[in-house]
Amino acid sequence: MAGRSAEEFANSRSKRLLAADDRSLTIHVCHSPQREVEVLHDRLLAMLEENPELTPRDIIVMVADIDSYSPYIQAVFGSASGERWLPWAISDRRARESHPALQAFITLLSLPDSRFASEDVLALLDVPVLAARFNINEEGLRYLRQWVNESGVRWGMDDDNVRELDLPATGQHTWRFGLTRMLLGYAMDSSEGEWRSVLPYDESSGLIAELVGNLASLLMQLNLWRRGLAQDRPLAEWLPVCRDLLNDFFLPDSETEAALALIEQQWQAVIDGGVDAQYGETVPLSLLRDELSRGSISSASASAFSPARLTFVP
Repeated sequence: MAGRSAEEFANSRSKRLLAADDRSLTIHVCHSPQREVEVLHDRLLAMLEENPELTPRDIIVMVADIDSYSPYIQAVFGSASGERWLPWAISDRRARESHPALQAFITLLSLPDSRFASEDVLALLDVPVLAARFNINEEGLRYLRQWVNESGVRWGMDDDNVRELDLPATGQHTWRFGLTRMLLGYAMDSSEGEWRSVLPYDESSGLIAELVGNLASLLMQLNLWRRGLAQDRPLAEWLPVCRDLLNDFFLPDSETEAALALIEQQWQAVIDGGVDAQYGETVPLSLLRDELSRGSISSASASAFSPARLTFVP
């Protein structure tokens, strides 16, 4: 520290004695980020109760990785009620960019407009809780990246999807084309020649061929939701879509439950806003998606450093 020499630090002379009950610096060992935030919430409540002169506006919580912790902060502080509620805000956060599950959900809401480029679909499988829903682990994803590339998949779910985009269908380089090649590779060898003008892809055979079935399950769900999300609906009919979409595509673990809860909270808030305004017309998904995207970036925490709130800062 300024004004101190190495000699002064080397001995105990002139050092301030600490009281046995001094809690100015404490260390807590927690098993997960959400538990860290829960302990923080408990400690802040205790501090405010012990010191009546202390108010939430006097408190700044510094978080090194604010984006990663944003879903947990919102889940813990946002769900508190009654005497456990504290006014709070998050400064400079980008929640949608912080948690892969949030970004994946926004991507799924864009399915009706998607070209289903191979790299975009495989990027969804980079999200562990989405890959787990389809029983695809990290090693399996490495195989699938190779197979998708070598079997010729480039973009488009099938020829119908290509035509919907006002482009000519060739019968090749779509997901259906590549998947057919992979499934044929399980049933027959490429040396036996083509089947209906499609050459089998040999690598997707043996014990790891189950991966092709898992990939097919993902593609089937993507195609079903692509069609289902394309139609405009009244706000009330959009309400259950969020939960259904999460159930079909995500297998949550303890680390992502808070992020998925945040998605449902934001979805509910968007729907409630329209219902409260008594808007009775049908609504396109794109409108909800854009509103949700903005809300997850700058939701209730937009007014950071509010004089009445405790503030989380990076």
